[in-house]
Amino acid sequence: RIQRPDGQIRWIEHNCQPVIDNQGRPRGFRASNRDFTSRKEAELASRASDAKLRAFIENTDDMICARDREGACIFWNDSFNKACKNVFGTEASVGLKTGDLVPPEQRKQLEPVYNQFSRVFTGENIFVEYAYTWPNGEKHFYEATGSPLRLADEIVGIAEITRDVTS
Repeated sequence: RIQRPDGQIRWIEHNCQPVIDNQGRPRGFRASNRDFTSRKEAELASRASDAKLRAFIENTDDMICARDREGACIFWNDSFNKACKNVFGTEASVGLKTGDLVPPEQRKQLEPVYNQFSRVFTGENIFVEYAYTWPNGEKHFYEATGSPLRLADEIVGIAEITRDVTS
């Protein structure tokens, strides 16, 4: 990184190689500089944008989770992790299938929700309201959205946002 006399910052790549004669003696150097400021500025802007998006995701009370086609978690925010700890006593982790955490005797109450979320793989965005009684007996009410998670034109998973609307 250099600062020009006019105060402008430029990012420079410098390459320097020795020049050797036929007897193997150094005779000088060959050097080149390349200005890559525009690439560096784009990289810094991308990092700043990613940081803002991450801050937005982490500072919402809504539970955000991305799942692969098998329902395994591949990304989540802190609110989702807290919910996993509070409801099921475990932290979110890559590969976690929250459906597997639901006690067998309680899975039936979530089947309609799972069925609605399966429609996301057809390309549909869904909104669902539901109630769930936690393993400790507390009843909570939720609103959830599910959207296709796409890479190029392929649906590779589900992006879900869930809000606890219990008063």
